[in-house]
Amino acid sequence: MAATRLAMQLAMDRPTAPIEMHHWPSDQPCRPRFMIIGAPKCGSTSLFKYLEMQPQMQQPAHKELCYFSAFKRHMLRGRLGAVNDWGLYVSAFSGRVSLTDAMRERCSRNATECARTHGKRRGHGGRGGRRRAALAAVGDEAAGGQQQVTSDDEAAQRRAQCEDGRLLPFEGCPFYLGEHAAASMIHATFPQLKVIAVVRNPRERTVSAFNDYVRVGRIRQEDGNDRELASLVVEMIRKVQSGERSLEDFDVRLLTSGVYIHGLRKWGQEWPMEQLLLLQAETLFSEPRATVERILNFLNIQGGPASSDYGVFNRNPLRHRARATSFVNRTLDAFFAAYNLELYAWCLRHAVPFTVWPNASDAESAQILPRSLLPLAA
Repeated sequence: MAATRLAMQLAMDRPTAPIEMHHWPSDQPCRPRFMIIGAPKCGSTSLFKYLEMQPQMQQPAHKELCYFSAFKRHMLRGRLGAVNDWGLYVSAFSGRVSLTDAMRERCSRNATECARTHGKRRGHGGRGGRRRAALAAVGDEAAGGQQQVTSDDEAAQRRAQCEDGRLLPFEGCPFYLGEHAAASMIHATFPQLKVIAVVRNPRERTVSAFNDYVRVGRIRQEDGNDRELASLVVEMIRKVQSGERSLEDFDVRLLTSGVYIHGLRKWGQEWPMEQLLLLQAETLFSEPRATVERILNFLNIQGGPASSDYGVFNRNPLRHRARATSFVNRTLDAFFAAYNLELYAWCLRHAVPFTVWPNASDAESAQILPRSLLPLAA
């Protein structure tokens, strides 16, 4: 059963070492000025790409550094290329060269771990051969699969442009929105930061996330069908309703990443509302240029969007994807209904423009799953 196998892959054990708090070094001017904080499968990749097109923006070495996300760290556990070290995180904002150099230095200091993580995977025999292969491999991982830049000029140029304010460094991690600890840690580290959240009809987001889990191998392709989707949705809802799982537990995040009010309430407590912008994926894709203009105004950037060609990035390439049956749609609508009503009330209270999703406040759905059966999104 897909639910059982997924639970085994996303085991409940948490990372043994907590995420350490740090102060940004004064000699590193490329400090992030804003972040795209999520949610997953809501268009955050497309939004990241749209902002990359702006000449005033400076993207990090690769998307989804996710240093402050416990969930991302859990998924990348054991990978030396993961940016789970403060020094690597800082280096990533000066470009791929800086991150690659930092990773190679770390690899040199941890030769055994480096060889085990990278060298064996590439099929090089012997400890020395594996270590040499690993040192070459970290450059590929630092670049996030992109072509490696070989000149130190990139890092120096970026630092100079950050220092005089010509570039606005930013990060994108779709998991930050749903993690209370991330909101607190990021605010403690970057209190002047602006944050952008993009959300999507949670029913559609959940189905998209299921198919994405199939794409990346967390769910086997033979289990990526309508029946297994329905089974997994029912099982995750049961775990959350019963209190067996919290909204942030790893093996139900496919479902609970759509409980946006859980994260927005915390982010709204940590941040002044003038530093938080909430977007909807439906508007992002129907009116991309106007959405980018809204973001530029939010960031106090002069000039309009640099491009008029906005596509959809990170589409799922699988030919056969699970489709939501009417049963799955009704079940998801019922689960999310009360949470969405809380979201709408939060938006009204904070004067945040928001378009109600067509299925979200359906009275019949709300009656199917009474609010008293749902854990508080606190």
